[in-house]
Amino acid sequence: MNNPMMVAPTKTVNYDDLMALGSDARVEVIDGEIREMVPVGGEHGFIGLNIRDAFQIVVSTDKLGFTMTDGLIYLMGQRKSHLQDSFVPDVSFTAKESIPKDWNIAEPFPGVPTLAVEIASPSDNAFDLAAKMRKYLELGTAEAWVLFPQLRELHQYRRNTPQTVRVYRDPAEHIETPLLPGLDLTLAQIFEMPDWS
Repeated sequence: MNNPMMVAPTKTVNYDDLMALGSDARVEVIDGEIREMVPVGGEHGFIGLNIRDAFQIVVSTDKLGFTMTDGLIYLMGQRKSHLQDSFVPDVSFTAKESIPKDWNIAEPFPGVPTLAVEIASPSDNAFDLAAKMRKYLELGTAEAWVLFPQLRELHQYRRNTPQTVRVYRDPAEHIETPLLPGLDLTLAQIFEMPDWS
């Protein structure tokens, strides 16, 4: 007889299984399942570089930590034998005080990004993106952004105010974050494409 109060066991992924996929695999772990990341085009890449370049100016000047574009796996502070979620943000900033002294930089980052940026693809589901933002904050990320290139919008989520989402729509408005004091970045700069494109 089925017990209606029984909850299905949570799925998990082992770190070794994830790493066995190899460096060419573009995957994340979401809710205990390995999921392929959707292929992206040049616009996606240029948006990521525009953000990372603006972050890098502040981070390198003030020696705040490090920035990354798409590629670094964050294990989100979970045990290697029990990965429920591990993310690869399109752009990230990780504060110096969050970097473990024993981190082997040839391996994924064991913790969470301080600030994570996801750039929505046309095939992305808005519900899934909102759930991912919530998951970032629940696991310890201080701030998470979702960029919507088709709408030319940025949605900013903060861990200390999880019920509030700030939406940037004005191309000239400066994006503010206490994590990167002095950041000089507008939507117009984020969505600027090369002259030749």
